[in-house]
Amino acid sequence: MEGSTVSNSKIASANLSTSFSNGSNSPVSLSFPPIVLSGFTLFGLITNGLICWATAKTKRLHTPTFCLVVNMAISDCIILVTGLASTIINAIMSSMAVSVISATIACKLIGFTSICGVITSTLTLSAISIDRTFILTTKSRRRTLFNSNKKLNILVGLIWLIAAIVALPFGVLMTVFPSSPICDIKNISRTFNGTYFIILFIVAYMIPAITVIIMYTKIIVVLAKGISKQRNLSAFELTRKHHIKLIKTLSIVTVIFFLLAGPLFIIYIIIALSGKSAFNYMLSLSRSQAQILQICFIALYLSSLLNPIIYFFMNSTLRQALTCKSQCYVRLQPTIHVAPAN
Repeated sequence: MEGSTVSNSKIASANLSTSFSNGSNSPVSLSFPPIVLSGFTLFGLITNGLICWATAKTKRLHTPTFCLVVNMAISDCIILVTGLASTIINAIMSSMAVSVISATIACKLIGFTSICGVITSTLTLSAISIDRTFILTTKSRRRTLFNSNKKLNILVGLIWLIAAIVALPFGVLMTVFPSSPICDIKNISRTFNGTYFIILFIVAYMIPAITVIIMYTKIIVVLAKGISKQRNLSAFELTRKHHIKLIKTLSIVTVIFFLLAGPLFIIYIIIALSGKSAFNYMLSLSRSQAQILQICFIALYLSSLLNPIIYFFMNSTLRQALTCKSQCYVRLQPTIHVAPAN
């Protein structure tokens, strides 16, 4: 396809553009994209790591909600790392001879791990919404639905298990494009691929999205009723403000992630129903269409960078915990004193 430009992206992970002339890939710059993406990935790993560190070191943050936030921070790190790994693998395959078996295994591992991280994020966000709804709406003495470490560990393990099972066929479909060394999603048949990606869309996106909408709607109704009934109670007002701040933070993270992840799942279905592999489908697109797809892939990657920023910017408890623990860590560092010579 002379003069056309497509995205050198492995589906389900962020990648940067590569130009294609006469049907073969010719990277504009093999070193620049990985360097830029490495900087973004390092920033995301540090900020998400700080969330995990501040939560682990602060006892008042040892709640189911913040433990689930940590779980999502881990899945964000996976999305970031696999996005960078995909770019590096494609760049290496484009510039030097690589064993087909090794390249295929790498593509399968990256594809499986990447989509597993995305599914874990959506399921974790829905679990957080359920937990917050239980806290605000239940009349039980239990302050949370996951009121023990055992229940919380089972929940987190179940989330990752479901994500792994649903992502397994995705890893199987990942391969290397025969005539151009790049990670690709093979199309076994319209029926198989279409069925799988529709199931993926329902399990990993629609069910969590509907759950989140229902749960946060219930929370809004409960808080609105509480305002009218207990407007003059200062204790209630303080509790309400605390819940509202946390709900705002969680809802913004949730809305942004689902908005940015939605187009990705739809693209999967469109490609599957086209009867083509992902790479062949992208070769058939015009330059502007390929750029739109590229933006969708990069948007999901950027959401993993935005999440920790939103948490720190909007949640004073997490911000104060990080500041306090950082100051304590600096003060506890050993100081070397040099004794004066006699």
